[in-house]
Amino acid sequence: MKTTLRVVAVAGALALFGCEDKTGPSSEKLKQSDAYRTAAQAVSLNQDVLEAVGEPVTFGDVALKRDSDDAITLDLSLSGPKGSGHAQMDVSKPTPKQALYMSRGGDFFPDKAGRPIHLRPTAPR
Repeated sequence: MKTTLRVVAVAGALALFGCEDKTGPSSEKLKQSDAYRTAAQAVSLNQDVLEAVGEPVTFGDVALKRDSDDAITLDLSLSGPKGSGHAQMDVSKPTPKQALYMSRGGDFFPDKAGRPIHLRPTAPR
């Protein structure tokens, strides 16, 4: 899966989610983060999104926005053989009782005219 990242974020949000080093936000660390993997997995497993863009899905740029101390929104661009668009996924930081990040849901917006596709919350995998 080809992934190119452009991080647009508050440095504190990246640090909160383990994606910052001493030189500032790191795109490579964000790409490898559990928060990013959780969001990308939730999008790529949605059958309606797969029907809209086709398979295989290729992820492009990602933007990150800090929503609160324990949640972020990732805006992921994606494309496939049938189309493209972007998904906005809300991701929660793990709690003491929860070991992994969790997708709180979001929406996929196709680039072609069409209605947004709601993305349901998913349990950590």
